[in-house]
Amino acid sequence: MLVVLDAGVFVSAAITPGGVASRIITAGVEGRFEYVLCPRLVSELTDVLVRRKIKRLISDEEGRRFLAEVLAAGREVNDPAEVAPLSRDPDDDYLLASPTSIRPSGL
Repeated sequence: MLVVLDAGVFVSAAITPGGVASRIITAGVEGRFEYVLCPRLVSELTDVLVRRKIKRLISDEEGRRFLAEVLAAGREVNDPAEVAPLSRDPDDDYLLASPTSIRPSGL
């Protein structure tokens, strides 16, 4: 099964070990399902993990380790070429782009 996850799920997993989001990410990292990572999602996740508010909750080392683990396990794909307005949050529309736009990448 191929899954698309919002950056918020990854961030929640990083700051709340043992929580629901953490269990989801752990399942993906363990190979129970496959999740996609496009450059835009990786950039958003990286940016959020270094925000002051987040850094008060996890150390730099924990953030780096989490990001490395997530990147190593995800399927790298390109950002979608076209993004139609699909949701209430236009910043997340790229996550909902047509599956035909999912293709291997060289992240």
